[in-house]
Amino acid sequence: MARQALRSLSAPQRPSSRRNILYSIFLLLIVVLAAVVYNVSVLLTLIRDTVPTSSSKSGSGSSKKERVTFAAPFSDPASHKDADAYKLPWYRRITECVDHHRDCVVGATLDQCVTLAERVLPTCPASCHVCDNISPESMARSCFGKDQSILRNESLERFRQSEEYMFQKVLLGSSTSVGSSMPSSLYHKVRADCKNRHEQCTDWAVQGHCTLNERMMSLQCAPACFSCDQLDFKVRCPFDPAAPGVWQAGDLDRMFERIVADPTYQVTIHSSPAASTHEESDNKNNCPFQGPWVLTLDDFLTPAECDRLIALGHAQGYERSTGLGTQLYDGTFAAANMTFRTSATAWCDGNCSNDALAVSVHDKIAALTGIHIGNSENLQLLRYEEGQFYKLHNDFIPFHFDRPQGVRILTVFLYLSDVEAGGGTNFPLLNNLTVLPKRGRVVVWPSVTSERPNIVDTRTMHQALVVEKGIKYSANSWLHQKNIKIPMKTLCHQ
Repeated sequence: MARQALRSLSAPQRPSSRRNILYSIFLLLIVVLAAVVYNVSVLLTLIRDTVPTSSSKSGSGSSKKERVTFAAPFSDPASHKDADAYKLPWYRRITECVDHHRDCVVGATLDQCVTLAERVLPTCPASCHVCDNISPESMARSCFGKDQSILRNESLERFRQSEEYMFQKVLLGSSTSVGSSMPSSLYHKVRADCKNRHEQCTDWAVQGHCTLNERMMSLQCAPACFSCDQLDFKVRCPFDPAAPGVWQAGDLDRMFERIVADPTYQVTIHSSPAASTHEESDNKNNCPFQGPWVLTLDDFLTPAECDRLIALGHAQGYERSTGLGTQLYDGTFAAANMTFRTSATAWCDGNCSNDALAVSVHDKIAALTGIHIGNSENLQLLRYEEGQFYKLHNDFIPFHFDRPQGVRILTVFLYLSDVEAGGGTNFPLLNNLTVLPKRGRVVVWPSVTSERPNIVDTRTMHQALVVEKGIKYSANSWLHQKNIKIPMKTLCHQ
C-alpha cells in the first residue's frame, strides 16, 4: 500500500519536472547568447571608432558626419583647438592621467597601446600605463621592463627620450628617432626582449654607464642606452665566414703525426687513421684501432703542476657541473643541471688564469698542439667523487659554427690524480677504448674530421665512467678554430 501511495504521488510530478529542466536550459541559452551579442557589439564599436569613415559623395543632398578615430582628442589636427599640440611627440600630449575614450581598457587588452601607439597612447594614458605626471624623486611608469627610478631632472628627460626611442625606432620603425643605426626592419627580432631590467637603468644611463659599463648596460638596460640592436647576437657578435681557421683540410692529421714523431713525448697511439703504420699501442694485439686519432702522453704534467691545478680548483670553488640550457634574451645560453653529468666544476679564470703554473700548463698545450693559447678556453677544472660520472657526449657544440671563435676542434684532457678504481675515459665507438686515469697523463682527441675541420666527428663521442673508489681530479682544455679570448670579453663566445 505504501509503495502504491508513493507511485501515485510521484507520477503527476514527472511532466512538471521535465518542463522545469527545459525551462532552465532555455534561460541558460538566453544568457549565453546575450553575453555573446554584448561582446560582439563591443568589438564592433571598437572597430567602428578606430576606422574613420569618409563623408558621403557630394550632391547627395545630405552628408554623414565623419566618425572620430580611436584617439578622439587628437584625431583631426586641423580641427583641434590647439593644432600645434598634435605635432608634439605622443608623451608631450598627455596632460592628465585619465582615459579619454570609453573603450580604452578594451584597446589596451587588444595590445593597441603598441600597435596603434601614436593615436592610442595620448588618449588612453591610464590604461596604457604611460602617464606623464612624473617628476624627480619618483617612479616613472614604463611599458618596457621595470618602472624607472627618477632621481634627477636629467633622468626624467632621458626617460622620455628612451620611451620615444622604443616607440618610434623599435616598435614603429621610424628612421628619425634617437638610437642606433640598425635597420628598423630587423628590430622585430628583439622587440619583445628589449627591456630595462633594473629600476636604476635610466639613472645609470645619465651617469654615463652606457659607456663605462657597456657590456652589461647595453643588454640589461637597452631602452635607456638606445641599444636594443645589441640584443641580436649576430649584430653584437658579427661572424666573418671568410676569416681562416687555425686548421685547414689535412692539418689535423699533420699535427698528430708531428706529435707521434717527437721523441720528447711518451706517446701511446690508441687510434689512428692508418693504424698499421704505427707500432706503439697498449692494444692486446699490439695494433691501435683504425679510426680518428686518440693519443695519450704520460708525465706530460709535473706533480707540482697537478697539485697546483687541484689547489686552484678549490680556491675557485667547485660547483655542480652544468650543461647548456635554454637560450636567453641576449642570444647566450643559460647553464642547466643535467642528470647525465654529476661532477663538480671550477673555471680557471681571473686570477687563476694568471697563476704561474696555470700559464705553464697552457704553454705546454700550445707547444704540443701548435695552436696559440688565444684559441683555448680557460681550463675547466673537474672533480669526480665516488659514484659520479658524465654520460656519453661529444665536445663539439653545433651552434659555435657561426660564432666568432668557431667550433671546438680538439680536446686535451689532463689527469691530475690517480684513482683507486673506475673513472676512465671511455670511447664506445672506438672498439670500446677506455683510457685509465694516471697522474700527469694527458689524452688528446679531435672533435672534427681532418678533411673538413668544421664538421663534427661523431666517432669521438666519449664518457667519463663512474668513479668506483677514490676521487678523480682532472681538467679540460678545449681548443677552437679561431681566437676565443676576444669574444669572451664581450660575451660572444657562449
